[in-house]
Amino acid sequence: MIFVLMLLASSQSFAKEYCFSEEETGQIVVGLEKGQYCEKQVEIYIKLNNEKDKQINLLDEQVKSTEEKFVESERKNSTDKKIADERDSARIKELEEANKPRWNSIFGSFGIGVVSGLLLILLL
Repeated sequence: MIFVLMLLASSQSFAKEYCFSEEETGQIVVGLEKGQYCEKQVEIYIKLNNEKDKQINLLDEQVKSTEEKFVESERKNSTDKKIADERDSARIKELEEANKPRWNSIFGSFGIGVVSGLLLILLL
């Protein structure tokens, strides 16, 4: 029985050391609830951050694809411009040739006509 009394007495003295007042208990509960709320918020922010990272990666891929298409379009435009320039220069040369006087052909046909006429005269 003495043993039981000693146990009860000692448990009350330990209880006084480890017991909290209502105000302290309320603060502890509020602190724990705030911690839980903050943990949930952190989890939400981590999920949002992961989603944003995925979106950024997708946008990076789109940018890379668009850049590749742009480079290919520039190459095609450069090739088309070279072809157009070559066609233009060929047409310009054709026009220059067409505008040159045809003295050789005029004198050549005149010369043939004169020679033919002289031969006819000589033969008659």
